[in-house]
Amino acid sequence: MTSAVELAAYTKPRPELSGLKGVSAQMQRLHALIEKSARASVPILVSGESGTGKELVARAIHDVSPRATKPFVVVDCGSLSPTLIGSELFGHERGAFTGAVDRHAGAFEQAGDGTVFLDEIGELPPASQAMLLGVLERGCFRRIGGSSDIALRARVVSATNRNLRSDVSRQSFRLDLYHRLAIIVLQTPALRERPEDIPMLLGHFARRAGYTGLLERLVPAETLERMMSYSWPGNVRELRNLVDAAVTLGEDGVFDHINALENPSVVWTVPDPLAHTNETGGIVSYNKARAAVITYFERSYLKQLYEHCHGNVSKAARLADMDRGHLADLLQRHAIHTRRSEDT
Repeated sequence: MTSAVELAAYTKPRPELSGLKGVSAQMQRLHALIEKSARASVPILVSGESGTGKELVARAIHDVSPRATKPFVVVDCGSLSPTLIGSELFGHERGAFTGAVDRHAGAFEQAGDGTVFLDEIGELPPASQAMLLGVLERGCFRRIGGSSDIALRARVVSATNRNLRSDVSRQSFRLDLYHRLAIIVLQTPALRERPEDIPMLLGHFARRAGYTGLLERLVPAETLERMMSYSWPGNVRELRNLVDAAVTLGEDGVFDHINALENPSVVWTVPDPLAHTNETGGIVSYNKARAAVITYFERSYLKQLYEHCHGNVSKAARLADMDRGHLADLLQRHAIHTRRSEDT
């Protein structure tokens, strides 16, 4: 744990840094480390649980660096098929493979002197790891099918919710690539480790969702107290989704869902279709009631599946016996997982 003396030595209190919000000691320390790290051009690895805002950290590094006016290019390594990773990272020439009808500039070329953010870096397959390592070591790359070297000018920031050191020990992630990517390691704290930031985040997400009333009406004092002691397995993303639900569905009783969240024996609950009424107080149509129940079931099931797998979509797809792409679409549809997360 960071002492007050140690913290004061290199931090200056601020509630926000380029979208990252928090008054806790953990967030103040992270703000300071981001500012110091941004001055250099060495690769940075952002590590932390799913939903802790790793992309926001990467964006903050870019925004406070000398590269701030240059492009910030995101590559979601977990969503790419192994055959497309090379093209997405380094580009391809026309005719390099079937379907390559035009020249394509990859992420490193698009970024130029900016920043390339490699999200879910732990999901890269071994062949792609070797390809990325070679580029980082040589400081240049070629488009697939190309014959000319292109200098690597972009800074590389990567992120993972996996324990890459354990993956290295299991030989599922290359040790040499780890050392190339993790010259600086920044750890994003879990929300349960900084409960004092919850009131600020509640206000931020409520206003962003269009709520203009008193925050005390949306989140009564008793509910806030329970939220401060809740474990938040989905971290800030879970908090944001809960606030969005409260703003969308109404103030009364929405946060009673914390009862279910705090009860690990609850897998999911399905509402009574007969509870759905139309504007005149009568029963709604069969199709509307059925759609409501299915939507509720999907959201409840997918949320617990996603949290159980700690945000690893590939693992979740295997556990649910679903196609990964279809699962990713469902997660995005229910705002449980997005490729461009804005979580703090």
